[in-house]
Amino acid sequence: MSMKHAWIVFLVALVVALPVRLYQLLVLMEEDTGFLNGGAMSTTLLVIVLLVALAAIVVICMGSKRMPVGYTPLRSIPTAVLAGLTGALLLFESIGNIFTYSALLSQVPANGESTTPAG
Repeated sequence: MSMKHAWIVFLVALVVALPVRLYQLLVLMEEDTGFLNGGAMSTTLLVIVLLVALAAIVVICMGSKRMPVGYTPLRSIPTAVLAGLTGALLLFESIGNIFTYSALLSQVPANGESTTPAG
C-alpha cells in the first residue's frame, strides 16, 4: 500500500468528522456552560469514525514500502536536563495555580458575586 491511501483515509474521516463536530458545536452546545446537551449518538459516531480512521492509517503506514529501516533513539544530556527542568517548572506552576484558585474559591463574597475569573 502507498502513503496515498493513508491520505485518502484521512480525508474521508475529515469529511465525516468535521460536519458532525460542527453540528455538535452549533446545535447541541449550551451557551452558558459549554457542555453538549444530548448528542450521545453524534459523539459515538465521531469517536468510532476517528478510531477506525486511526487504525486504518496505522495499518497502511506499517505496510508501506517506504517505511524507515529502524529507529534508534537519540541520547542528549542537555536535552534531558532541559526536559527535566521544564517538567519541574510545569509541576510547580500547576501546584501554585491549584493553591491560588482554591484560595479564591474558598472566599465567600458578601454580595453574592462570583469570585472566579470567568465571572
